[in-house]
Amino acid sequence: MKKLTTLAVLTTGLATTIIGNGEEASADTFNNTQAPQQTQTQNYNNNYTNNYNQNYNTSNMSQSFSSSVTQTATQSTSSSANLYTAGQCTYYVFDKKQADGDPISSTWGNANQWAANAAADGHTVNNTPKQGSILQSNSGAMGHVAYVENVNSDGSIEVSEMNYQGEGVVSSRTISASEAGSYNYIH
Repeated sequence: MKKLTTLAVLTTGLATTIIGNGEEASADTFNNTQAPQQTQTQNYNNNYTNNYNQNYNTSNMSQSFSSSVTQTATQSTSSSANLYTAGQCTYYVFDKKQADGDPISSTWGNANQWAANAAADGHTVNNTPKQGSILQSNSGAMGHVAYVENVNSDGSIEVSEMNYQGEGVVSSRTISASEAGSYNYIH
């Protein structure tokens, strides 16, 4: 008998099997040796694929991805890039400024931080109200902001705001000229 050294490369590209190490082998030995190895490899590949599909179900991954994309699109249509808490004064004023075409940062923090953060972003902050400016107060635990709708001829101002009369409630009020000068205004 001739010495038979065979190199078999599995089609999956995962393994290489060498049959014989320079020892004598017959064709029967090769066939008996080769068949179980192919079967074992095939079972390994099937088990690997089945485990992968069970542990990482691609249909669930697709559903999660689709759901995430849909949720993001829904959130962005209600108020583009608004990172403030819905129902709060900051959320409302951010949306008002977006609607004006005069967007502001969505990362200024609580209302009591808005004047400092707006100034740091290059906005003018002073005590002079102007239509379309943001009224800002440091009073309360987190401060308050409102949108200046109008400055009246007597110096009083009309503002719209959220969460002044309750969480999520949009309301309007007129602030007297003497009181209006005590607030910060972001332009």
